[in-house]
Amino acid sequence: MREHIRQNDRYGCVVACCAIVRGVPYAEVATDLGPPGRGFTHDTWMEYLARHGFAFQFHYQYDCISGKVRDPWPLSPWADLHICSVDAGHGPGSHAVVMLCDGTVLDPAADAPRRLNDYASVAYMAAVYAVGPLVTHTTGHPLASSGQGER
Repeated sequence: MREHIRQNDRYGCVVACCAIVRGVPYAEVATDLGPPGRGFTHDTWMEYLARHGFAFQFHYQYDCISGKVRDPWPLSPWADLHICSVDAGHGPGSHAVVMLCDGTVLDPAADAPRRLNDYASVAYMAAVYAVGPLVTHTTGHPLASSGQGER
């Protein structure tokens, strides 16, 4: 079972979710990410967790291939860990939570475990997989070493 970590900042749900996934203290992630301001987007947690050896599989409520809203939604858990974006009273997609493989939701803003159906809506669900540390390759390619292309 993952440790349920509470957010220490008003908009620190992403910080807490990253701490839960990595199994590290909130303060460690908060130091890495800096002040949450009005909250971090999924781009931030994806980049942060990727740097720490995780990959993701996203599903949004709207399926852009079929052009339809997924039914049923939300989906049943399909991985050991998920980060989900929910409406916890501040609008659709305004809060990040961690869902475990049994459907238990660890909400950084709540003391007790929840379920996704406790929220007004779920904007996306992202399975989180440990794949190993990010490897930085130095291939001799100009973009790999200098950050600039050939001229």
